[in-house]
Amino acid sequence: MVLCALLHNVVEDTEITLTEIEQYFGTPVSFIVDGLTKFEKGKYEKEEYIAINMEKLLSTAMYDIRVAIIKLADRLHNMRTLAIKKIEKKIPYANETLLFFSPLAEKIGLYKLQEELEDLGFII
Repeated sequence: MVLCALLHNVVEDTEITLTEIEQYFGTPVSFIVDGLTKFEKGKYEKEEYIAINMEKLLSTAMYDIRVAIIKLADRLHNMRTLAIKKIEKKIPYANETLLFFSPLAEKIGLYKLQEELEDLGFII
């Protein structure tokens, strides 16, 4: 799980592919990293892009809950460092956190994480 958390943005941010991750780290790690990897932005409208990435996250998490846990930990980290962003970015990000990620944390029983996400989401 720690390895997957470390690799969660590698496919999006580098030239490394899921095939390479599978070759080096195995299918379970590749599956989780794939579940955390977003689709390319340019192919979709904004709302559609958000929806398909949420659907991918949830459908992958049905098979391995670690996908949701890593995503929630990543969201918490991003919320803790949101102060450096412009207000135009903060508000939609906080809204998405309050509407989607906080309820997800509650649903899987991560109540402390849910509480902090909500606190940070309302501070914005």
